[in-house]
Amino acid sequence: MARNTKKYAEIITNFEVKSVKKQNDGTFAVRGSERTLYSKNVILACGGASYPSTGSSGDGYEIAKSLGHKVTEIFPALAPVVLESPYLKELKGLKLKNVEISVIFLNKTIAKEFGEAEFTIFGADGPVILTLSGLIAENLQKGEIFISVNLKPALTLEQLDKRFLRELDAYGHSALKEMLKELLPLQMVKPFINYSGLQIDKKCSQINKEERERMVKSLRDFRFKVKGVKDIKEAIVTRGGVGTDEIDQKTMESKITKGLYFCGEVIDVDAPTGGFNLQAAFSTGWLAGNSIKNR
Repeated sequence: MARNTKKYAEIITNFEVKSVKKQNDGTFAVRGSERTLYSKNVILACGGASYPSTGSSGDGYEIAKSLGHKVTEIFPALAPVVLESPYLKELKGLKLKNVEISVIFLNKTIAKEFGEAEFTIFGADGPVILTLSGLIAENLQKGEIFISVNLKPALTLEQLDKRFLRELDAYGHSALKEMLKELLPLQMVKPFINYSGLQIDKKCSQINKEERERMVKSLRDFRFKVKGVKDIKEAIVTRGGVGTDEIDQKTMESKITKGLYFCGEVIDVDAPTGGFNLQAAFSTGWLAGNSIKNR
């Protein structure tokens, strides 16, 4: 049964916190623009720095620092990715299902995800892209990053090559673009041929071994250079924040400042898309509140 919160607590709205300071008597002084509140315990439930229109301006990080905590660098996470490619105009609006997207950083694969993605006029979006975006944002300033799209992740290189040979043989004197309609969404046929360095009207019977191998490779590794990640104001969550090593994970209390608790996105925890970040906020908030109640 839901409780009437007003019986147990004073609810104050439109109160902008200017500072939180620990006093000599162990209480906290929470200073606002017009008044100061005092409490034995404080829960920092300020959110991250994403979606500032909801009030999450990032001030929680500054409060945490003022109370002795280290805050790791923050980045946008679950955000669209900006790509640098001549094919974006043609691919705009194309939704890809059952693809595998890898993050290539300094010529090494550092992450990969399977699922859905969508091309936009500026780059890429969709569940797989959102999940990988935090890692991309964190590493982009360190070196060049590409995303690689495997359009046929269910097939091995050998299986794909055999299928390609069958399709080329079946289409014979037809144009390559007609054959590729069997393997790709129509919207992707022309960009794919251009990416593979072939002429769109070239006949299937004219494709040599080197050209075939190049197209098979492109089906499994269609690369786009990453230009950036959308601003943190457009991100769903924030990557980075107060380190978990400075928080008692059984109570969410600070290991540095007694009586200070953390919950939600102010903590350096971010998860894939799918409600996991909401669950983390709800669970840590419940734990922090109950820890204070049971002290």
